[in-house]
Formats: sequence, structure tokens, C-alpha cells
Amino acid sequence: MRSAMKRAATGALAVLAGALTAVVVAGAPADARCLGQGNGSTMQVRYNGVTIAEERQASGTCDGDGIYNGQVRDTREDGYAAQVAYVDGSFQGTVAVATTSAWKSYRFYDQTGNTSAGIIFWARPETRPEIPASTYGY
Repeated sequence: MRSAMKRAATGALAVLAGALTAVVVAGAPADARCLGQGNGSTMQVRYNGVTIAEERQASGTCDGDGIYNGQVRDTREDGYAAQVAYVDGSFQGTVAVATTSAWKSYRFYDQTGNTSAGIIFWARPETRPEIPASTYGY
């Protein structure tokens, strides 16, 4: 019985690891995150070939201190909001909302002490593109 439970737990961990890997790969075309210390990238949400929202790192991030400084904007100002949410340990929530093309600064504090978190970037309504990715080294 114990070895059956151990096999089931090992299988569940393997599935979870595969799912996390898939999220990282899925985010690759439009990475909004730190890709390790000193290495940041910009994310764009595109709809019908047009950039409708952008997120980028701000000064003082991707340095391993557990604080992510970012900026977000709605490039179209079309009545929809660009939004950034994080998933880190038990914390899940939207940390920034922008409705204009001016860059809006925000800050996210790591909740688990490992400078790694999931990030989701999207523009409303829900039918528009959503980009899940991961960020680390912030």
C-alpha cells in the first residue's frame, strides 16, 4: 500500500513539473519577467496583430533582492485595462492595472523568499490574449 501511494505521489510530482515547464515554454514568445539576475525582458499582449498592452522591468529589479519593479501600460487606450497578476506561494492577485498609454509603475514583493513567481499579463475583456509566464532572479 505504501509503495502504491509513493508511486502515485511521484507521478503527481512529475505531472506538476511538466505543467510548470509548459508554462515557462508557453511564455517564451512574449516574456515579461526577469530571466535570472541582471537579465530582464519586455512583454507585449497583441490582439489581431496590434500591441494592446506592454509590461517591462523598471530600475532596481532583476537583482535578486526579492522585489520586482515593473511598469505597465495600455497602448491602445481603447477602454480596456492592461493588468498584471502574480501567483507566489499562497498569494494570488492582481498587482497593477493601467488604462492609459502612460507607463504606470508597480512593485511586487516576493512572498516565498526564493525570487521566483508566476506572472500573468492580460487586457480585458477575458476574450483577449492572456500570457502566463514565470519570473525569477528579481
